[in-house]
Amino acid sequence: GKTTISATTTIYEPSGDIKVSSDGNYAYVVTDEGKFFRVNTSNKSSPSMDGSPITLNDSDVLRLAITDTRAYVGTQGITGSGSDKNEIYVINIANPASQAPFIINSFNLGDNGHDVQSLNFSADTKSLLVLTKNTSQDFQVLDINNELDISVTGTLNLLDTVKAADWSNNYFTEYVVGQVSSAEVQVVAPDLKF
Repeated sequence: GKTTISATTTIYEPSGDIKVSSDGNYAYVVTDEGKFFRVNTSNKSSPSMDGSPITLNDSDVLRLAITDTRAYVGTQGITGSGSDKNEIYVINIANPASQAPFIINSFNLGDNGHDVQSLNFSADTKSLLVLTKNTSQDFQVLDINNELDISVTGTLNLLDTVKAADWSNNYFTEYVVGQVSSAEVQVVAPDLKF
């Protein structure tokens, strides 16, 4: 039969992104108010907020990628430097039954304010593939093997503003959708060797 879900929990305006844990018991939500939430979805007919939201920075949160223990959040770029200008956040989401999420680290993609358009993991989850609106470094590969020492291992300038992307673990390829009529779809194949 059908399950009717009533709106028992309001989470601001989630114009950012949402991901569900591999066991289906938690949803992770980022909003346009710079907030990160965990929602307990173990009772599908009555989801509930799980703790307090984490405030990341003063910009819109645009993208989210998760593993079983970590959430990587990409935000709208803010011009300048400093920890309040970082666009990538690493959040510990391990042990959701006994521990609230908390920020482990944050990373600045550059001083020009890079709006994050897409976040995807490499197959081994040692790299984070980031697409931004920065016209000189649209595609960036971040080494996240040590989440306390994130570094850019490569960049690529694509032909135009990136709109969407998806990562194929089978072929180690990022498929990118842009706006240029001569190259609406671009295929990027980074060499991910550590």
